[in-house]
Amino acid sequence: MRLRPIAAAAAIAFVAGALTACSPQNPLTDGCEPSHLPTAGTDQIEVTGDFGAPTSVDFQAPLATDEQGIKFLESGEGERASRGDLVFSHFTVFDGQSGEPIFSSFDSGQPLRVSARDDEGTLLESAVQCAAEGSRILAVSTLEDALGEGQALRGSEAGPNDPVVLVYDVTEVVPGRASGVPQPGNPELPAVTVGEDGQPGLSFTGAAAPESLVVSTSIQGNGEEILPGDNVVLQYTGVVWESGEVFDSTWNSASPNSAPDATGSTPAVFELTPGALIDGFYNGLMGQNVGSQVIISVPQEQGYADPNSRPPSIGEGDTLVFVVDILGTL
Repeated sequence: MRLRPIAAAAAIAFVAGALTACSPQNPLTDGCEPSHLPTAGTDQIEVTGDFGAPTSVDFQAPLATDEQGIKFLESGEGERASRGDLVFSHFTVFDGQSGEPIFSSFDSGQPLRVSARDDEGTLLESAVQCAAEGSRILAVSTLEDALGEGQALRGSEAGPNDPVVLVYDVTEVVPGRASGVPQPGNPELPAVTVGEDGQPGLSFTGAAAPESLVVSTSIQGNGEEILPGDNVVLQYTGVVWESGEVFDSTWNSASPNSAPDATGSTPAVFELTPGALIDGFYNGLMGQNVGSQVIISVPQEQGYADPNSRPPSIGEGDTLVFVVDILGTL
């Protein structure tokens, strides 16, 4: 498939794991409740270094990791991240025994991007709950609790039960869903429903698919206009009109009307250049505004016309329908 996110940020592989959340009131988070309290482990650590520059940590070993801990060192300003929001940060993982860095986004020059979770995510994800631009966050746990069961850091000998220290300098928080003004529906297209987590669903009436490209705005944002060459941050679901089946989604891979799966949603980043995406998807996004949600009905000649590049779930002559939340640009 040609609908694939670009590598626009440093990535760490992880899977979701169950965490036990607390409900602290932290004055550095404007009343927002972080997923975990500070612990003896976080209180052992001193973090030095300017915001947005490589940091170092100092602590007296052994580091306590009996409980997962989060401590906001700098408050930050602006909207605070809630479940599903996308958080960009300069990010470093330190060995909890030696204090040496074992991963840093500064090595690639690209910030880490993480979808905020609450008590359903790994510590990597749940630590950014309540983050705002300018927040500095310290988190302590075992490697397994931080990244998920079976995960490891390339080049590190740290085992699943070894302690690690995570430091985030948050540079941007992007809403995880469209945030504009709802618009009247288009009778040519399926109706859009939205769940509590912002995940859109599609309700088909049995009408025939349009023969040409149809683009409709269901939520009108007031952000910047999307232009060719932009790296755009999106949530989307792609559905085959004829079958009603999902073939691609950043929300989950089950169906457009189901709740997010255990790992929740992971927004994608695409570079909007001709030929990098299917034509109908590209054309449907041009000129839209950040914060909008659009529905794009794509006939096969502007989709996967070439059988050799067509996903198995898409048949000959099938029309594709995308519901796309435009979250921001990079």
